[in-house]
Amino acid sequence: MKKIILITSVMLTLEVIFAQTEIEINQSRLSKHSASQKVGYDSVDKECNCGEIIIYEEEFYPTVQIGKQCWFAKNLNVGIMIPYQTTGNYSPIMTPQMIPFNFKSAPINTGVIGSPHYLIGTQSDNSIIEKYCFDADCNIYGGYYQWDEAMQYSTTPGAKGICPNGWHIPTSEEFEILLESISNDGEALKKIVHGISNGTGTNASGFSILIRGDIRHQGENYIGSIEAFWSSTEVRMPKTYIIARYARTLGVCDVNSIIYMNAYSKYIPFNVRCIKNRTE
Repeated sequence: MKKIILITSVMLTLEVIFAQTEIEINQSRLSKHSASQKVGYDSVDKECNCGEIIIYEEEFYPTVQIGKQCWFAKNLNVGIMIPYQTTGNYSPIMTPQMIPFNFKSAPINTGVIGSPHYLIGTQSDNSIIEKYCFDADCNIYGGYYQWDEAMQYSTTPGAKGICPNGWHIPTSEEFEILLESISNDGEALKKIVHGISNGTGTNASGFSILIRGDIRHQGENYIGSIEAFWSSTEVRMPKTYIIARYARTLGVCDVNSIIYMNAYSKYIPFNVRCIKNRTE
């Protein structure tokens, strides 16, 4: 009888040990699985694998591998929202033209702000990241930043700017690589159902552009028809222009699959996408 009790006790002990081991293994697998989906650190000092969701300033950002590049798959939304109010009419020196992507031959022919007071509540170099929002919906469409604010007042191509550590504002050359990776197909960049007719998005790349518009055209037909992102590449315009401070942007519109590369005044607020630093 004692032997039977002893054997039963040993078997129960072994079952408890095996059960605990299995729980620990499963918890370990769960932890690894969770870590592969979300990296919980605001500063993003740690290395993350592309495809993970990272947290930056309490905001979640999915990441996507496109070719050899790793991108934010969501517009950056960081900083303090400040109010804006347009004053007067948009007064371009040249009529803004949507230029099909061609870095090597496309002319720089875009509109500029006609008045330095077009926006009330200008973003400034005050150690505080500031942003504009469409109807306070930055959580959906991200913040809108003037070029200097996005770059945090650096003029170096590829500067970190307002991106997290380990990421930076893309250069125009990096945009070029992105477009070559998707065969210059604007539909592949746009989120599904964003766009109309021949411009409907397929999001084949995972870049997930939401077409919202830009603040410069608040109240006009451009709302919901275009989307543009700053590059960190400046463009020096001829001295004959009133405003000679421009930077490259990448843009798409809702009615076609063309990708546009324009040069706009740095004063105009656009969205920002971050690209991961490459480690050779």
